[in-house]
Parts: sequence; C-alpha cells; structure tokens
Amino acid sequence: MIKIKPILYGNFIDVSVAEEGKYVDGEFVEPTKKVAGKAIVMPWNTQKDKFYLESGGYTTDDRKAYSYDKFSSDSEMEVDGNRYKIVYIPKYNEAEIYFYGLKKIGGI
Repeated sequence: MIKIKPILYGNFIDVSVAEEGKYVDGEFVEPTKKVAGKAIVMPWNTQKDKFYLESGGYTTDDRKAYSYDKFSSDSEMEVDGNRYKIVYIPKYNEAEIYFYGLKKIGGI
C-alpha cells in the first residue's frame, strides 16, 4: 500500500521552544530559544471554528496553526511581530498533520 503524505500550502514560520535560564559553573546563562519545526498560522474563522480555550474562549488576536511537526504546549511562535503560545493540542492527529490553538502573548 502506498502512503501519501498530505500537503500543506502557505508560508511556513519557525516554531521555537523556550529553554529556561540556568546556572552553569556558578554563572547564570540567559534563557534561549531553539527552533523545533515549522507551521502555517492563520486566523480563526468564527463561523466555522467552534473552539473554546481553557480560559473560556478565543479572541480575534488568537490564531490556529497546522504543521507536519509535533510541538509541546511550551512552544511559542512569532508571526508579523506578534508572539503566540500553543494552548490547545487535540488528542488526535488526522493525516499526519497536527493542529494547534494559539493564544497571543502580551500586547494589545
């Protein structure tokens, strides 16, 4: 049986995972970020996306993302100067494409 990987179209952006600051040989090393993969980010469609975050809902500032890569909930991404944190990861994976709910970090 031939397995065909689904195709995602769009502009992929880097997804980074924050590593906490730590002490090395008595000196504090600043927190760093490393790229964990790539994703396509888009706004929620209020008519089609019936989705509620743990906080009770989402705003027009929040986004959704699709990726071939699997990320953890401590992953962050930057899109057009705005930072987002992954706050929702479904328990299922369809067609080897992962779906994520993103909450905007800070700002207005």
